[in-house]
Amino acid sequence: MEATNLAELDDAMRHRMEMYALLARLYREEVDGDLLQMLQEGGVTVSGDASLDEGLYLMRRYLASSDASTLDLAKDYAKVFCGAASTNKTAAYPYESVFTSEKGLLMQEARDEVLAWYHRYGLGRSERYHECEDHVALEFEFFAFLIGKYLDASASGQAASAEQLLAAQRDFMQGHLVNWVPAFCRHVNLRAKTDFYRGLAQLTAAYVKRDFAALKETAGAFASAERC
Repeated sequence: MEATNLAELDDAMRHRMEMYALLARLYREEVDGDLLQMLQEGGVTVSGDASLDEGLYLMRRYLASSDASTLDLAKDYAKVFCGAASTNKTAAYPYESVFTSEKGLLMQEARDEVLAWYHRYGLGRSERYHECEDHVALEFEFFAFLIGKYLDASASGQAASAEQLLAAQRDFMQGHLVNWVPAFCRHVNLRAKTDFYRGLAQLTAAYVKRDFAALKETAGAFASAERC
């Protein structure tokens, strides 16, 4: 692959890594004051993807409103993801096992599979974070980690390793993220009170779908270029 194309690919990868890191932060815990200020001050540009842009619009509308506050978002976060103040204690529980196991239980096969992925890359449980390993925030964090590993390999000229890490991204997304994140986002959208979390759900689903399509194409082009 030509140097110009590789540089463009690396730039795209950095943007992807930043996006997945941000998604991980937004799903990991409530929005605090610093993050709220950063989101309000940050510019939001359209992408050309109608579903993605609708999610961005909803988030931006909330952030620009007089109702925007960390307390408002904390209440919605607790309701949406933990079932707080829900009469039937239902929520959009952010765990892959809940959406992919037959009985919708925690700590099922999906959790074991993603844990094996983490161990394959030398990652263990954080002492600061005690959620199940198939929590959406942890899966997004791991995906950002894989992108970072790709960038390291690319920067050091390790073409074979870079190709393997592109394939790993594709395989992890195909085996995990695309299997449950869309359904999870639909549940978030149904339960969220604020435009912020409704928009986040729409943005997340659209971004994962678009990114998977682009990733499959990129991995295939990269492999073909290396063979030539």
